[in-house]
Amino acid sequence: MSASLYTELKNNILEEFKQVTAVLEHCALKSPKAFLKPFTIDSVRLLNTKEEDLQFLLKEQFSKLPKDVIYKLEAINVNDTNEIISSFKKAKETKHQGRAYSKFNEENVDSIKENKSQNITLYIGSSKAEGVLNRMRCHLGLGAKGTYSMHLKSWLPASENCMVRITLLELSCPINGNQTTNILELLEQVLWSKEKPLLGKRSGLL
Repeated sequence: MSASLYTELKNNILEEFKQVTAVLEHCALKSPKAFLKPFTIDSVRLLNTKEEDLQFLLKEQFSKLPKDVIYKLEAINVNDTNEIISSFKKAKETKHQGRAYSKFNEENVDSIKENKSQNITLYIGSSKAEGVLNRMRCHLGLGAKGTYSMHLKSWLPASENCMVRITLLELSCPINGNQTTNILELLEQVLWSKEKPLLGKRSGLL
């Protein structure tokens, strides 16, 4: 019974992979038309601007997206990578401001420190179109304290004076009624493995 069940499941998986391969050949990742340039904000402005003003700025940028997206958050032109890392770890360990901080990826630290570009990939994620605004609010530190996210405003060192950059990518893909695999999630997983972000969990099992 178990052998026949395994064979049936294996064949189903292989057929699914064939469909995924066929669909991927005709897909592309691109910036949304409503978000052609990455959103950037310097850390001084992020830390010092009134919350209501930041809320308005984010609403302007992230509330008109028609499709689900992959998003990448980076710290650009970082002066001291160690300071960024230690500041987040302290905030997470002490549960600073009672916030639920993202997972810290110790296994990616060496790769981040070896990067000589002075840019740190902080987080790779994906979101439904209607949920992007709320995710960005939470990641920047304007959302609910109990939502797992980066909460940047609560721990980003003021001395760094770096830039925070948010890039969005949407999937252009033909519709396949028989396709059940989430192609966007597969791409997010591969991007996560490539970028090795400092924070956040890798989605899925691929």
